[in-house]
Amino acid sequence: MGFVHKLALLGGMLLLSLGQVQAATAPKDEGQAARALLEKALAYYHDNGDKAFAAFSRQGEFVDKDRYVFVVDTKGVMLASGGPSSALIGRDVSQTLPPDLQKAFKDALNVPEGNGIQQAEYHWQNWADGKVERKHVFYQRIGQRILAVGYYLPRASCSKPRPCSIKRQLT
Repeated sequence: MGFVHKLALLGGMLLLSLGQVQAATAPKDEGQAARALLEKALAYYHDNGDKAFAAFSRQGEFVDKDRYVFVVDTKGVMLASGGPSSALIGRDVSQTLPPDLQKAFKDALNVPEGNGIQQAEYHWQNWADGKVERKHVFYQRIGQRILAVGYYLPRASCSKPRPCSIKRQLT
């Protein structure tokens, strides 16, 4: 193996290992940030009640990159959103969900109050690029309201069936 090939292999291994470190830490960091944003929203809602919806539905302290607070009632009607789903405010969002998500959504709506912060994972269209991606959400029921914050999970990792080996990338 020539010097250039060895250098390319070493560089590729370095990039792969950095990518794995980033992929390993990104979900944890994203999850912590999403949960912290939800906790902030829960405290704000506790102090302000339904008046908090206005703050949740505009760009500001309850929007952090692609993470934003959204609120649905226990009937599935979107009450507030700081993200692209603001177009759904006032609508029963369960009617916009694909059949495979409707049951999980209904189950989430029926979580009893007092169970603390819950979490779920589902597939949702990323409004930034139009692709359907895995999304993780933290949510909590307060009375007849469910406050939530979600984030998109990383698209590629070596645990998924994509070409990740150095050998495949170099050929």
